[in-house]
Amino acid sequence: MSFGEKLDFSSKIPSVSLKTNKIRTFFRSLHFKENESSRDTIIRSFKCLRVLDLKFSTFEKVSHYICRLKHLRYLDLSWNNDIREVPNFVTRLHNLQTLDLNFCRSL
Repeated sequence: MSFGEKLDFSSKIPSVSLKTNKIRTFFRSLHFKENESSRDTIIRSFKCLRVLDLKFSTFEKVSHYICRLKHLRYLDLSWNNDIREVPNFVTRLHNLQTLDLNFCRSL
């Protein structure tokens, strides 16, 4: 399942997407204005994620819900100037092959 460019994610995530918990890849659009709640909703709802791309995000802490993504193989947090640390729970992601932290200047 994919979503068109014209969908407006700025106010909320479309409910149809939350019902499709088999989504394996989520790329954050530059137009997506996330807040902590919407980011956590994505992570909690898509339990089968293999790829989570949150580059250019504006959060200080990595959501603890990420540790529940047992199938996650690729996590991109790059270009996030606000993130200050990578929590230890990332080590519990046994299938994680790539963790991209490029240009996270506050780390």
